[in-house]
Amino acid sequence: CLLITTDTVDRRRSLYRLIEEKGIVVDFSVTSGTGRKARSQQESVLRSLAEETLSAAGKKIEPEALSLLLERTGFNLWALKTQLEKIISFVGEESLVTLEQVESMSDHFREEALYELNNAVSERDCQGALQVLNRLLDQNYHPLQVLASLATEVRRLLLAREFIEDNLAGNLDPNISYGTFQKTVLPTVKEKTEKGSPLGSMHPFALHKTLVRSRAHQIADLIDALQHLFRADLTLKSSGISERAVMESLIMNLCRGNKNSA
Repeated sequence: CLLITTDTVDRRRSLYRLIEEKGIVVDFSVTSGTGRKARSQQESVLRSLAEETLSAAGKKIEPEALSLLLERTGFNLWALKTQLEKIISFVGEESLVTLEQVESMSDHFREEALYELNNAVSERDCQGALQVLNRLLDQNYHPLQVLASLATEVRRLLLAREFIEDNLAGNLDPNISYGTFQKTVLPTVKEKTEKGSPLGSMHPFALHKTLVRSRAHQIADLIDALQHLFRADLTLKSSGISERAVMESLIMNLCRGNKNSA
């Protein structure tokens, strides 16, 4: 028996058609992309794997710790299982895996590295962002998928920055710890945001990071970034310009920002 596994497959290839004709093709794929349905299905698979791995070792995990671990591994089953096994070995006889243990022991392992690109752009690290972008494109991620991730990040930063201006008197300590944030800022977010709003529905850990990152940007810069994203989207869909060139130009525009931003 010959067993072949692959993360991606081109059904138009003659090799695929030959395998389908002579053997058996089984599709275990999960909906890809960043849409709500795709994320929900991916998270369901990841949480099932985490529960199975932890249960076999007689362990449980704090909800916030699991959320952080999923954020760091992304939809990568091998990475999630590997990280969990390492953490399980680290905690020893302890039955509960905590947020602090995950923070100190887990690695940033998202194969797609979309979060790395978002962070690099947010920090205006143009060189780092271009490196991550090209790695994503080399991994066959569609430019529109990368664009959607960047747009989501910019919108969140804009909402976060506006929230700071409107409800925190324009002031948030960029070095605020997660524990302090939970006690002082999170209650204000819950009180001031409407049910179902993007900020109010974010996980507290992700919200903490987003609010802190937004401090490095001015509202005008973020609105300008949305314009750059819109123009890049239009160019990708309606011109013959190289997709890589369009995305590289976008990254440089996003990272340029306002040098005087607070």
